[in-house]
Amino acid sequence: MTRVTGRACPRCLRPASLALQAVGLVAAEVVLYRTYTGHDASFHWSTHFLVGVIATVAWNAAYLRVRGRPAPAQLFSVLGFHMVAMAPDLMFRAGVPHYRWMDVFLGHISSHYVPGGDRTWLVLACSAVLLYTWMLAVWSRRSS
Repeated sequence: MTRVTGRACPRCLRPASLALQAVGLVAAEVVLYRTYTGHDASFHWSTHFLVGVIATVAWNAAYLRVRGRPAPAQLFSVLGFHMVAMAPDLMFRAGVPHYRWMDVFLGHISSHYVPGGDRTWLVLACSAVLLYTWMLAVWSRRSS
């Protein structure tokens, strides 16, 4: 069993579990990316993916803070939040036009109008991941 500073590592943080989640996440994201490139809109994929990463970090951080342990499915939750963020695009393919109310899906419309575009989202996502990594490190030290 892998250990986290003297204590049994939660299943969600075991290397084998994270590797399996990463493979599944990458495979699913490749499929999603291809659905966007077929419509010449791959920039939409990256926007909603990065917003999904930020939402995942917020969820995982809140879970860690409230429950005192990491959330299950650390990486798979990225796919879930990405699917929420891109839900209006799936509706659009079914014939539903984009409307402002679709911002309830993690800012689906407004996220494209952030100054700096995807570069801004990338900086925010990387910063959020770094913050969460720090939170996990602190949790690991305290739980030993």
